[in-house]
This record gives sequence, C-alpha cells and structure tokens, in this order.
Amino acid sequence: MLESKGAARRRAWRRAGLDPRTLQIGFVLLLAISLLSGVPLEGWDHVPLSAWLALGLGGVAILVVLAVTPRVGNPRWLIAGMALAATGILGVSALDLDVGTLPLVVLPALAFARYLRWWSVPAAGGATTVLVVLPAILAHGNDDGTVAQVLPLPFVAMLSAAAISVWLDMAYAARRRERAALAEVERQRRRIDALVGAVDVGLQLVDVTGERVFTNTRMRELYELRLPQGVEDPVGHVYPADCAHPIALDELPSVRGGRGEEFDGLRIWVGEVPSARRALAVNARNVYDENGRRTGSALAYQDVTELMRALRVKDEFIGLVSHELRTPLTSIYGYVSILSEREDLPEQVDRQLAVISRSTDRLKLLVDDLLEATQVAGTGMRVELAPCLLADVVAEVVVAAKPHAAAAQVDLRLVLPDDDPVPGDLDCTRIGQVVDNLVSNAIKYTPAGGRAEVRLTRCGDQAELVVSDSGIGIREEDLPLVFGRFYRTQEAAEHAIQGLGLGLAITRTIVEAHGGKVEVASRLGEGSTFRVVLPLGEDV
Repeated sequence: MLESKGAARRRAWRRAGLDPRTLQIGFVLLLAISLLSGVPLEGWDHVPLSAWLALGLGGVAILVVLAVTPRVGNPRWLIAGMALAATGILGVSALDLDVGTLPLVVLPALAFARYLRWWSVPAAGGATTVLVVLPAILAHGNDDGTVAQVLPLPFVAMLSAAAISVWLDMAYAARRRERAALAEVERQRRRIDALVGAVDVGLQLVDVTGERVFTNTRMRELYELRLPQGVEDPVGHVYPADCAHPIALDELPSVRGGRGEEFDGLRIWVGEVPSARRALAVNARNVYDENGRRTGSALAYQDVTELMRALRVKDEFIGLVSHELRTPLTSIYGYVSILSEREDLPEQVDRQLAVISRSTDRLKLLVDDLLEATQVAGTGMRVELAPCLLADVVAEVVVAAKPHAAAAQVDLRLVLPDDDPVPGDLDCTRIGQVVDNLVSNAIKYTPAGGRAEVRLTRCGDQAELVVSDSGIGIREEDLPLVFGRFYRTQEAAEHAIQGLGLGLAITRTIVEAHGGKVEVASRLGEGSTFRVVLPLGEDV
C-alpha cells in the first residue's frame, strides 16, 4: 500500500523534531498570559491596543502555520519565519512597555538555536534589534528609561541562542559518540556471530539452571542428533564414553555446567544408531557478571569422532602387527637358544648368536609393550591380587638392573625399610613391571657418571616407592604429557634414547588399577623423581 503525501510529511515531522504548530500555539499562549495576566475581569477596556494587535497577529500566525505545515512539513525556513514572526509580534506588544512581554524574546532565540545552530546568535540579535528595540525607541523616544528597558534585549536573545547552541553541540556530540559506540557494538556482534557460526565446534551458553541461553549453528545440528523429531525424553540419545547405557539427566554436560562444574575433554556420544553416533569432547567454563556473581556456563562441544575412529584403527593395527610378530620371534628365540647350547660352535658364532639373542629380547619387549598398550586401551588393565612381599619384588628388579646400570656408568642404589618386607595384596608381576619401567627409565635418561636411587617406605596402610635420578630431566610443559601413550619428549629424541613412549603409560595404568597413584617432579637438566603410592590392604 502506497503512503500518502500527508502521511509521509507527518512521518518526516516525527523524525525532524517538534511540530511547528505546537511551537506556535505554545508561544501565543505564553504571550496571552503575559499580556492579560494583570488585567482584572471587569477591566478589559484597559487592555492597550498594542496588546490586542499582538494577540491578533499571534492568532493569524497560528492559522498560517496550521495551513502550511501539513503541506511542507517543518523545514528550516518555516521555523526561521516563525521565529521572525514571533519577534515581530513581541515588537508590536512592546509599543506599550508596561505589558511585560519583553522577556519573551528568549523564545524566538531558542527556536533560532534549535534549527540554525550558531547562525542563531546573529539572527536572534539582529531580529530583536530590528523588530523590538527600534520600534520601541521610535514609539517612546530614546530617553534613559526606554533605552534601559529595550537595549539589553538583543544581548539576552544572543546569549540565549548561544547557550542553547552550546548545549546542542554537546548533546549532538554525545549522541554521535553513542551512535558510534552502538555501531561498533553492532559490528562486533556481527563479527562474533559470523565467527561463532563458522566454527565447526558446538558452542552453548546455559544459565545457572542449565537452560540454554545461546547456541550456534553447529550446536543446533548436534542437538538434532540428540533429540530428533518425536523424541520426548529430556536426555535423548546421549551416552557416556563406554556407550553402555544412556547418560543420566544429572550427568548431561549442560546440567553439570549449570551446577557450576568446570571440566575439560569430557567425552560423550550422541546419536541413536550406534554406527552413526558422533563422539564429542566437551569443555565447560563458568561465566561471571561484573560483580563476580556466576550467571551460567559456556560449553564447547568438539566433534572427535574421526579421531576416535583413527585411534581404534591404530590400536587394532598395532594389536594385529604385534600378534603377527610374536610367532616369528618365538621361533627365532627358540632356535637361538638351541644353537647357544651347542659346545662345538666357533667363538665368533657364539658372539653373533649373543647379538641375535639380545636383539630378539629387545624386540620381544617392544612387542609386549605394544600388546599391553592395546589391551589397556581396549578392555582396561586387569590385576590379580595375591599376598606379596613388595620389598622382595623391588629388590629383584634392582638386582636385575645392576648390570645395565654398570654398563651405562650409572650408580644405582636401593634403600629398603629395615626388617619390613612390606607385605600387601598386590599383583606381583604387574608391580614388578612398574618398578622395572621406572628403573629402566632412570638408567636410560641419566648420563654416564650420574646416579639413580630406588627407595621403598611404608606409610601406614600404604607403600611409597620413589625412583629418582640425576638425569636430563623433563621440561615443565611436558610433565602433564609424559604418562600419555606414545609420548616422547624432545630430549629423548635429541639424545637418541630408544623406546616407544609406552612405559609410563602402562605404569600409570597398572598403579591406578591397584587403586594407587603415580606422580612426577622434574626440572630440565636437574633429574626427575617418580613417586608411586600403593594401598597394601585388601580393599584396593
């Protein structure tokens, strides 16, 4: 529907400012009050002719403005004309200096300032001088009384216009700053919206009750996987890391975030069909307002499905290769053992067989580590607890490592508790593997002339095993990573230290399967200290 011209003008008035008709009617009302306020009800005949003439001109001005404004809107020339007319009307009323309308000269000055800005100062002064001051002097003469009454009027008008112009400049400057700030905020919002919408990470903001406040495009796609159409269950198709059963409502990442929990790498699976489920790693951080009060939580959902599939394929491949290597290794090891028992072999052949045997042993250890890592990743570590003398296990491992330490010129020391074999319910074979991994690492990572110490102590119903060395140490940024599978530090590569990066991962898995914990403290170039704490009782 097309807009009429009158409607367009009315819309223009609202955009441009005050309606000229309102200004004109308001001025005439004030003029009437000033002219007639001192006249008694029965004394209308005492109203001077100049007052009636001024009121008549005011009425004419109202009629003109009422007729013109709907056609032209409120252009500046109309406002300037109204201000000039008002000044002229005041000049007519000033023909009688006793009526008290002279202070009203500030009103046209304000109208000039509203639409002419600084040009209003000379306009207000000139109009007041020509239309008010000169007629008053011509009518009453230039005596001291008349001059004292009318001469300040141009200055009052100019000061009023100047004051309004200054105020308007300040107001407009503040408005420009506000608009610029709002425009910048809007630009930033659009940029953030574009950035948030472009990332392939589900982003969600929840309040303290866990209700969604904001989600990006990717998060909405993931939400459709969780709650497809027709599913009314509030949890939907969300599963924990083992995918054994749907996750509990209270364990949903959004609900936990709403409670104020913060976490990293929380893994969940989303989707109804097992083969089509997506693996998500979820991070959560609390959100606070300017007063430090928690207002909710921000969550990021990273799709790690392809990574999980790659890790599974890698584990399957490693397991397959390890199993395939074990058969020929067993044959090689058996035939080398048979040949080594013969006494008629030349000395050179015995040395060659010894090299083959050592290489086979090393390769067998690598294969065993690979199989162990694959088993732990797939089904977890299972331990068989039985009565065990921990001091004997530690001593056997250290004694077996002595030749290796001597060959590496490392001083290996053992400190055991006096008259205490430290008995406990443990998997002796697995614990022996833990001690062997830590002692082997201490020797491998300690340069010739260094030292390594193995210390076992009892602390109530727990045993503490500490393996320290004066080796090359570990960088601070590497400390949280050393227990990861296949992780090797830069120093290990630089010093050409052999290994797959599985020993510490297997060590931590074994210790945690016993209900214990393993920690590391190290500084680069100053050695490392590994501390293992194991419960000795039956409830492990």
